Amino acid sequence: MDTIKNKNKELIKGTIIYAIGSFGSKVLSLLIVPLYTFYIVPEELGNYDLILTTINLLIPIITFQITDAAYKKIVERFDERQKIISNTYWMLLISSIISSILCIVIGKYTIGLRYAIYLTVMLIVQMWFLSLQRLLRALKRQKTFVVAGIFQTFCFLVLIAILVCGIKLKVDGLCISYTIAHFIAIIFMLIQCGDLVVKKITFNKKNLSEMLKFSIPLIPNAMSWWLINSSDKYIIRLLLGASSNGIYSVSSKFPAVLQTVNSLFYSSWQDVAIREKAGEERDKFYTNTFEKYYELIFGLVLIAIPATRAVLPFVVSAEYKSAALYSTFIYLGMVFQGFSSFYGINYLNHNKTFGATSTSIVAAVINLVVDFILMPYIGLYAAGISTFMGFFVMWLIRVKQTKKITNIQINKRKFLAYLSISIICAIVSIFANITICIILTIVFCIMFFIKEKNIINKVLKNIFNKKIA
Repeated sequence: MDTIKNKNKELIKGTIIYAIGSFGSKVLSLLIVPLYTFYIVPEELGNYDLILTTINLLIPIITFQITDAAYKKIVERFDERQKIISNTYWMLLISSIISSILCIVIGKYTIGLRYAIYLTVMLIVQMWFLSLQRLLRALKRQKTFVVAGIFQTFCFLVLIAILVCGIKLKVDGLCISYTIAHFIAIIFMLIQCGDLVVKKITFNKKNLSEMLKFSIPLIPNAMSWWLINSSDKYIIRLLLGASSNGIYSVSSKFPAVLQTVNSLFYSSWQDVAIREKAGEERDKFYTNTFEKYYELIFGLVLIAIPATRAVLPFVVSAEYKSAALYSTFIYLGMVFQGFSSFYGINYLNHNKTFGATSTSIVAAVINLVVDFILMPYIGLYAAGISTFMGFFVMWLIRVKQTKKITNIQINKRKFLAYLSISIICAIVSIFANITICIILTIVFCIMFFIKEKNIINKVLKNIFNKKIA
């Protein structure tokens, strides 16, 4: 049996692999944000962001979360991968046809034909792009996953530079760039991974039924995550207007980097955790991993909150400078989103998808209630606070529910100390001037590198010794 030390090495190695693709892509995307704030006014950017928000809502519904089932089945029955991929493609193809018709017909009379077409095309390419990425992970083609993510982002940035900054197509340029970049990346993945190409798209009724039985209960869970992450934007549009939504869109771009850190860790964690069997050794491994994880994430967020507050006003146009104020509590929300995902792996590994769904629904309700209560009084601050509260409650419930599955021991004193300092840092950063935020950033950077020097050394050693397979 593998030792905890070996498992930790595998987890670090996997996280580095996903980091190169996901984090590299997110950083590249982040760099372009200040650029297009000088070419697109908040109202137009708010409309574009709502299109993306709607896409993120629709994808779990139209795909039935089928790729989650495909991932699990391929990991368990690798020799049947072509059959599983064929079933997945069949489902995605039917979903593409039906959703395209519905989006065009309904969108024509709600958001106008122009935006309906953009929504439809962007929805389809995003759905296939994410599905193929998920299948690449199941097929253990991490290198292709990494390169595809960076390649898609690079294409997107080049197209934005040409269509938005050069030709000045504004929102149309963003939508066209998004579509073409995803389409090119899809072709790239199919060319690079032969297992993704099937001779004939067919389905096996029994296998597809098994997959849907696993994946359909995950739809409400995915929608609830969307409600916590994205419903704020609809409420902002309703209560504060499209311009406020554009500003909030920029303020959420920087915490999205932390969200990417969480997702890349989760990807690696899922690859490792799915093979773990119940027992005392697993509980010890989970406990050890979670402690290192929350120390790392809290350390990063303590740097990111004041750093964003200090830097953002200098890199965006004057219309977006206030965005820095609203990012603080969004960061805390992303922290507990990561913690919730960490505990959520227990539901998936033991086919207890109802637990994942129920906790997500509770969090989504809290998010909506807090938004409607606070937003009329404190404006955009409410969106970040509601996200934080929703994910915090989700995590607390999941800790209690999954204790019978995996007994993760938490050092409460240490955890509460990290949480308290993070909340204080978030509040101080809102009211402090730029100088104080710079000082806080430097202090927390020094503390982070002293505290996490062992992990940093391991990561650098893996990179420079080229141990990534």
